[in-house]
Amino acid sequence: MCFGATAVVRLKSSLHCDTPKVDILLLFEKEETNNRNLLCQGIDTLVAPAPLHLRWLLEPAMTKILSLDQLRTERERLRRLGGRVVFTNGCFDLIHSGHIRYLQEARRLGDALIVALNSDRSVRELKGEKRPILNQNERAEVMAALNCVDYVTIFDSPTPREIIAALLPDVLVKGGDWDLDRIVGRDEVEAAGGEVLSLPFIEGCSTTDLIERIVQRYGGR
Repeated sequence: MCFGATAVVRLKSSLHCDTPKVDILLLFEKEETNNRNLLCQGIDTLVAPAPLHLRWLLEPAMTKILSLDQLRTERERLRRLGGRVVFTNGCFDLIHSGHIRYLQEARRLGDALIVALNSDRSVRELKGEKRPILNQNERAEVMAALNCVDYVTIFDSPTPREIIAALLPDVLVKGGDWDLDRIVGRDEVEAAGGEVLSLPFIEGCSTTDLIERIVQRYGGR
């Protein structure tokens, strides 16, 4: 689609939530800035700039992958709209069913889910020199392709504390193998009035188990 000319596209979307589906009209105006307006026709009519997290409807999932500065902008926009932002972080190397269930459950806790991925260097520090299997760009692309994930970012520091302190999500979640007292960013989120949760751990679902299974089956070949 050429964004230099005016185009009108009508789509059906549930916006990743349990509310009734609405018609969405995306208007791409003929301007140098490619100004985008969103018209939602439902019980109420809303006209507002098209947010980044809706661009997946027409554009590749890569548009979900944002820098911290871009995420700050989106966080402020969502805060003004009263949106409930959920944040989680991890290596997410070789996505498996445990990851999917966890991310889907995290997404149900709010209106938008941010996933912060450990950089390759950070993963090596945590998991050893043989990890990650997929590099950070591959992991980010896979994560961004999931419908339950709204935003993806990559951090290179030992912990995501800086990102969490900058965004102050409404809900901070980690897997059940993390006790609440060990969750990085808990103090910052709770001090801002947010909630910190540890979601149930799914036994037998881990990247390490998956790698061992592959080695056992194919390692002798």
